[in-house]
Amino acid sequence: MLSALYEHAAAAPMRPALLFVKQNEYQQFTYEDLLRESERWASTFANQGVEAGQIVAIVLGHRYELYPAFLGAMRAGAIPTFLPYPTSKQDPDLYWRGQAELFARVRPACVIAHAAILPRIRELTAGFACALVDVDELGSPAASAVLPPLEAVETRDRVALLQHSSGTTGAKKGVALTFGTIADQNAAHAAALEASPRDLTVSWLPLYHDMGLIAAFLFPISLGSCVVSLDAFEWLLRPASLFEAIEHYRATHTWLPNFAFNHLVRTHDPSRTYDLSSMRAFVNCSEPCKPATFEAFGTAFAASGVTGAMLRTCYAMAETVFAVTLSPPRSEPRTLAVDPEALRTRDEAVTPLGEGLTFVSCGTPLDGVELRIVAHSGANVGEIQLRGRFVFSEYYANPEATAQSFDGGWYKTGDIGFLYEGELYVCGRRKEMLIVHGQNFYASDVEAVASEVAGVKPGRVAVFAVFDESVGSEEAVVLAETAFDDETSRLDLIRRIRADVYSRLGLQVRTVELRAPGELVKTTSGKMSRDENLRRYAAGPVP
Repeated sequence: MLSALYEHAAAAPMRPALLFVKQNEYQQFTYEDLLRESERWASTFANQGVEAGQIVAIVLGHRYELYPAFLGAMRAGAIPTFLPYPTSKQDPDLYWRGQAELFARVRPACVIAHAAILPRIRELTAGFACALVDVDELGSPAASAVLPPLEAVETRDRVALLQHSSGTTGAKKGVALTFGTIADQNAAHAAALEASPRDLTVSWLPLYHDMGLIAAFLFPISLGSCVVSLDAFEWLLRPASLFEAIEHYRATHTWLPNFAFNHLVRTHDPSRTYDLSSMRAFVNCSEPCKPATFEAFGTAFAASGVTGAMLRTCYAMAETVFAVTLSPPRSEPRTLAVDPEALRTRDEAVTPLGEGLTFVSCGTPLDGVELRIVAHSGANVGEIQLRGRFVFSEYYANPEATAQSFDGGWYKTGDIGFLYEGELYVCGRRKEMLIVHGQNFYASDVEAVASEVAGVKPGRVAVFAVFDESVGSEEAVVLAETAFDDETSRLDLIRRIRADVYSRLGLQVRTVELRAPGELVKTTSGKMSRDENLRRYAAGPVP
């Protein structure tokens, strides 16, 4: 990545690398600009006494400094990591509890943050030496420092960065990724995506998320292409800004989690069209891809030039840098219906003659990674396990978690899926599987059905199972947010949620509880935190 940055800055110094958008104001940075700013940050870290191999934590909102600060930490020989900035939508106690645990584990040598949160960070880092830098106090360029030779920094086996999980199912773990691992993954991803320096990526994804960090930052920079960076919260409030940027800059790629496709459809003004003909790939990634999502998206934006050939799917995770599989180019991802009864009771994926549970293919594995399904005897649905050139080797300073994550050299993803004619289909996460009366259901499937019930805030549903001693089995619990406040409407909504889930999935939901808008907890990456919502449910109502 660093070598590529130097090469692009030398070969095409005026080529745009980053177009940064904030409150309708645009800042453009060429490759020469990005390199100069990165070296400035490298000097800042060196002058702060940061040594090679130490951790630099970057805790900022949407600012252009995110990009050169991260690259600058690498250039100085340090190991950068992005951490989410606290927002009003998060539970502050939950946020700072997670940060305290993370800081205690990784012990950063330097933290870059806004002045407003530096006092709290100072408390969390009081037990070890850590330089705290206010991003707004840098002022003039830092005095030039002697940096280590590039060839000494960018070696294959040297850790380049830490990518922290979103903490959906537990404490955050720092995925340690080496320069060689990232280079191998970028090369395989570029070949599968048919990517080139002429591409242009538009993204609102936060950089602390692996999809934002790799797909919408380090991957395009390594290619020498351009990134248009939007603010995540501004996009949520005005989703059309993504299409406006695509139209204006003639973008070719964007990566979106499944909920974002739905958000774009729900907020679309049918009278408004865009010129999206430049797009080569709207990539659905990060969450289970739903057939209904692509169908609705294609229908809503057909008049804007969206075709099925633009829609692609990807199975990805930080532990493999990013992409593991990718659906083929120039063709709509394949859908497959399976017998729901066989899938639940025998873990068998069978193509039915009629209707069934429908899954979207995530495509075939990238070159350099192997994939296997570890299932019970005679079944073909089981845990997805991986090994290959760009599978990580450790969680930083967490040998116990590392050891638990591998099975004889195979990384245990914790995801459940199956292979059909060489393509991967993902059912859900093992930890999020509900086993109710001996039958298997996936929380994401139940959440998707409940979210479609009129009156439920879409995407604001949490599903989990709780053991009921009276029946000797787990029972499903659905928590759903709604704006309804009268008892009659709420009772009717509970009834309709139960009826729709049973009709669509065959699951009898024992408990449905309604919550006020904003009450359910999400992770920093926008996913529903089932662990935290289960913990709060088990604790009972607050007195």
